[in-house]
Amino acid sequence: MNYLIPQEAVLGKKCKLTFSGHETFPFRYTWLKKVVDAVSKDEFFFNKETALSDLGVGKNMVYSMRHWGKLTGMIQEIDDKERGRSYEITEFANKLLSDGGWDPYLEDTATLWLLHWKICTNLEKATTWYFAFNCLAQIEFTKEQLIHELTSFAEANEFITSVKSIDRDVSCFIRTYVASKKTKQSVHEDSLDCPLTELSLIEEFGQHGLYVFSRDQQQDLPDEIFTYALIDYWDQHHSAKGVLSFEDIAYGLGSPGLVFKINEDSLAYRLDSLEKLTNGDFRYDETSMLRQVYRVKKVDPEKYVRKYYQ
Repeated sequence: MNYLIPQEAVLGKKCKLTFSGHETFPFRYTWLKKVVDAVSKDEFFFNKETALSDLGVGKNMVYSMRHWGKLTGMIQEIDDKERGRSYEITEFANKLLSDGGWDPYLEDTATLWLLHWKICTNLEKATTWYFAFNCLAQIEFTKEQLIHELTSFAEANEFITSVKSIDRDVSCFIRTYVASKKTKQSVHEDSLDCPLTELSLIEEFGQHGLYVFSRDQQQDLPDEIFTYALIDYWDQHHSAKGVLSFEDIAYGLGSPGLVFKINEDSLAYRLDSLEKLTNGDFRYDETSMLRQVYRVKKVDPEKYVRKYYQ
């Protein structure tokens, strides 16, 4: 297995990597809503012993719920020297998961695509998730191969961690996207599986521990959510550019093409619809030699999330 690009180009500069925090638990259907509700009522909720009984789970699971709340951008930490560490819900979480919000119980697949995007574009806090979707050249892998690649990646970037930590992280990553065999036929709210298994982005092949990315047209990914991701990618990685190449959007690190695993034909089709969807804010131009997207003006990516839900 090889990287899509040289290791040193992945980071560009040394930065923190993370192979822990989830306590080996992928997030479950009700977790993010519970976290948002708890923090909205008490900013010090996660500092209190009563968090265990209030959430009805063990200590490790409380830590995991807090981790996923932060990673998905639902809560953010406030470090006040006088008052101590506390948390607040984000504006996005309030719009999405509050009572009467866009999708408080993760019933819309669009929400799952949004959460997937937020997780898999976060190299520092979700290194395995980012690496697997953005840096692996092949569409298939085994758990052992991924552990090996991540270990080499960490060493190349002078990040000290143990193989055991990476092993646990990879196990959690796989369970985020691959449903347990007993529930594959019926994913529901009370399932112990992660909601992101519904996206079918990774499939287990046979009985030999081989996992395969589903690089497809991703029919249940709404155009508005794709557009949100495109603008977010543009702002994060190419903010000074007024033009992006098709190759950047398809294969750039942290790009919609890689993170959503969209095949080239389907990506071109989506980009061709961009001008109509954005009322001319973006335009796709395709010639025999060149395929590019032009940004006519900068817009807030959340505009298209609102457009979808409203």
